[in-house]
Amino acid sequence: MPATTAPAAVQAPAPDASQAVAARSYSPPTADANPLAGMPLPNLPSLAGPTPPDAPATNTQIARADVTDLAAGQASAGDQTQLAQAELRKAQDRIGLSDAQVGQLQQAQDKLAAGDSGTAFLLLQELNAQLQTETRSYVVQENESLWHVAGQQEVYGNSYLWPLVWQANKHRVKQPYQLYKGLRLTIPAHPTLQEVSEALAYSKNNSGEGMRPATDPQASTAASAPTTPAPAPATPAAAAPAAPVATPAAEPTSATPGAAPSN
Repeated sequence: MPATTAPAAVQAPAPDASQAVAARSYSPPTADANPLAGMPLPNLPSLAGPTPPDAPATNTQIARADVTDLAAGQASAGDQTQLAQAELRKAQDRIGLSDAQVGQLQQAQDKLAAGDSGTAFLLLQELNAQLQTETRSYVVQENESLWHVAGQQEVYGNSYLWPLVWQANKHRVKQPYQLYKGLRLTIPAHPTLQEVSEALAYSKNNSGEGMRPATDPQASTAASAPTTPAPAPATPAAAAPAAPVATPAAEPTSATPGAAPSN
């Protein structure tokens, strides 16, 4: 009897790259997973050279006097380097940088690596001013929720970041479910990594709050307005009783002709 040939193994098709990215972006974060995994973070270049141990922290506030001295070219080389590195860390802490902004960041790093800390600081200071204030806008459509809004590519491309949208619009959206059709939302273009991490943690524990859809304000107003009953038709006034018609007295009957007169 001839030997049976085992069937060749069928190789599974490689998953589509766009599907893999989408699955990573929208998969719920686990307790042990890095909360920033799968985030649309910019591919930022790293700082050239080792970081001095006494370098200021990311959120270090630069003294006004130091900035003035640096702008006037009076700060020492060491101070210039530390101030530039502080601005660099602030820029690297933001997400969603455009190609032009990444290029400006790279240019500042090149200046810093070449020892031109003063120019690097000025470039980074200008960049950070843009990253801190740049916003976009988004108009809510009917049946959209904050979850849906945050998932739009022109917003964050990640629905789990809906708390960022809510926090930026709390002066108009007191609660996450108070969206309505036509509302124009302000979208911070470059939240910090800490803000992103906090938004993911809040979304994980309160996902239902951001999923209630927007309503049409006119329809909501019409539905909530009390219904006024139609006025009842006016009852006609009762007619006054007719005045009695006077009946004329009967005239005396004439004597029957031919009748004999009574004695």
